[in-house]
Amino acid sequence: ATPMLSVRGATRAQVEALAARVNNPRGPISIAVTNSANHHVLSGFPDDLAAFGVETAKEHRKQARLREEKVRGGAVFAPVLEYLDVTLPFHSPLMQPAVDRTVEWARACGFDEDRARALAEEVLLNHVDWAARVRATLEDTDPAKLWIVDLGPGTTLGKLIGHVAEGTGVGIVEATTLAERAALSTATDEPARTQNWKVFAPRLAHTPAGDRLVTRFSKLTGKPPVLLPGMTPTTVDPEIVAAAANAGYWAELAGGGQVTAEVFDRHVARLEELLDEGRTVEFNAMFMDRYLWNLQFGSTRIVPKKRASGAPIDGVVISAGVPELDEAVELIAKLRKDGLPYVSFKPGTVDQIRQVIRIAKAVAPTVILMQVEGGAAGGHHSWESLDDLLTSTYAEVRACDNLVLVAGGGIGTPDRAADYLSGQWSRAYGLPDMPVDGVRSSAPP
Repeated sequence: ATPMLSVRGATRAQVEALAARVNNPRGPISIAVTNSANHHVLSGFPDDLAAFGVETAKEHRKQARLREEKVRGGAVFAPVLEYLDVTLPFHSPLMQPAVDRTVEWARACGFDEDRARALAEEVLLNHVDWAARVRATLEDTDPAKLWIVDLGPGTTLGKLIGHVAEGTGVGIVEATTLAERAALSTATDEPARTQNWKVFAPRLAHTPAGDRLVTRFSKLTGKPPVLLPGMTPTTVDPEIVAAAANAGYWAELAGGGQVTAEVFDRHVARLEELLDEGRTVEFNAMFMDRYLWNLQFGSTRIVPKKRASGAPIDGVVISAGVPELDEAVELIAKLRKDGLPYVSFKPGTVDQIRQVIRIAKAVAPTVILMQVEGGAAGGHHSWESLDDLLTSTYAEVRACDNLVLVAGGGIGTPDRAADYLSGQWSRAYGLPDMPVDGVRSSAPP
């Protein structure tokens, strides 16, 4: 153990709560540096920081047990702890004697005592909120026009800035070595910038039919970015599905209730009676249910056959599991050939989201949809926090140009839906706005 400990994967409140649990510490355990909303550096006596590590391990085991027992969902609390290679607890009250000694030396040398104290406190005593300082710099200018050059030594500074500035469009240039500087001096193209997530924000379009909200989802489908997801039994029968579709919305017929070809035929016939001319619906299929999958898209293929006969179905939502890469690529090609141009996957874990990203890259430039599913409000195929899923993978998703992002699971009010469409939901985590392209209006299947 050393006098400074890096804690990645925990909020300030979580860090402070764990520090308060340390029994009879020798001295203060203080947050010395805030690198980002979930990365902090502690200062204190090494024994106290070791005890902090013990409390962290206890909390991890507790949260893992609650998750295993399905008492709670979301990601298990598992911060990464790393001791810094230092011999003193910088940015800590423990360094107050060093500040006082510095002022004494300044006085003895005839230096400005106030200035000496201010400088010494900044190096030895004061908490450094690096994330806030970077954000303040970005707020003072247009990040999309700002360049930050890291001249070293080392690459730590550029990485820390990059983490905080992710999604703002700022340009970060590594020039820490002679080779990197030489390459910059002869470069003919502008260096790449970080992603600018503002480009995904919705915009209001004024049309003769009234104002419309435009997102990547609405551009792709021609429908508003609020979806009626499939839900057994709610959207098994065609009435509510047809009502939403006739109002212009994406509406999913729940495949979980289409248990035989006869039932499906009857529901499609009723849909055709209820739907206005030109309106279409989407079919929500349960990949993990092998009987239903084989009936609907496998050996029997009742859905593609019905589409071939002219049924008003133009999309397929694959829920309850994500196919393997090769199977998914083949499936997308087959569905599109069958006249089903909109193919959507519904991942409920970080690993599943990354699997969909791999699928999207494999079928590019074909555009596919991804409906990220949180476990709240009846998200039957997820045990995760929607916000955890999005914050963990948002940058990876947005780096994939042919992937349209929809979110749902616990979005129960218009205001909350607006937060996700605008991206303002992520501000609670100290992150840039993270807009989604569409939201589901009720619990997913």
